[in-house]
Parts: sequence; C-alpha cells; structure tokens
Amino acid sequence: QFMVLPEEVTESYSVSMEPKEIMGRSAPYISYSGNEARTVGYSITLHEDVVPNMMTVIDKLKRLVYPKYTDSHIQPPYQYVKFGDMIDMMAVVTSVSLSWGQTIIEDQQHYSQCEVSLEFMELRISSLPSVDANPFQEGNM
Repeated sequence: QFMVLPEEVTESYSVSMEPKEIMGRSAPYISYSGNEARTVGYSITLHEDVVPNMMTVIDKLKRLVYPKYTDSHIQPPYQYVKFGDMIDMMAVVTSVSLSWGQTIIEDQQHYSQCEVSLEFMELRISSLPSVDANPFQEGNM
C-alpha cells in the first residue's frame, strides 16, 4: 500500500495466433495457439515530503524482481495486486523502473522525488508449483 495513487493503470490481454501455410491456398490459415498472461502496469511518483522513508520503500520495490531461494526450488516473490473492483489478482513483478527527479535546496542538487513504474504478470493457481506452505499471505483464492 502506498500513500499515493497512480493516475492511470494499464491492463493488457494478448493472444497468440500462428499462420499455417497450406499448399495450394493463397493465404495462410490463422490458427489460435493460446492466450498470454494478463499484464498490469502503473506508475507512481514518490516524494520525500509525502513518503518520509522513501529510500526504504524504493529498496523494497527493487527487491520485488529477485526470487526467494528455498531448500528445493526458487520461488518468485508473489504479489497481490488490487485496484478497486477492476483489478484483483495474484502476480509476479516483471519490471521495476525508477526515474529520479531533482530539486535544488540551498544551491545543492538533491533527488527528492522518484517516478516508479511497475509491471505485473498475472498468476493463475494452476500455474504455480506445488508447495507445502501457502505462497499467498493475503487474499482468498
């Protein structure tokens, strides 16, 4: 949870179609091969005056792209993503991008704001590896 909300949230669905060349046919036959996972992305701007522990928050966000190593397998850091009634999903972070903005304080440059862009890929329960412990700490699936 953040003290700031994104102005815009993007949601994307895609499908894979493969052309099949058929001898004697002038155009390929288009074959459905499957759906890609739903992706969601958004950007927020963090300011030191709104988020006093901004660097700690940014460090935690950077860690979202690294897996957790357990005894028998590597587990990605699962996330619960919710925006109102429109988006409610379990996901993994596929991208964290940071863009630093500067302010001038008493003739010194200081980076006091950061634009954070996050991209998520939806996980479906059937795509998760079998684990003893529940990988989801919140939300009911």
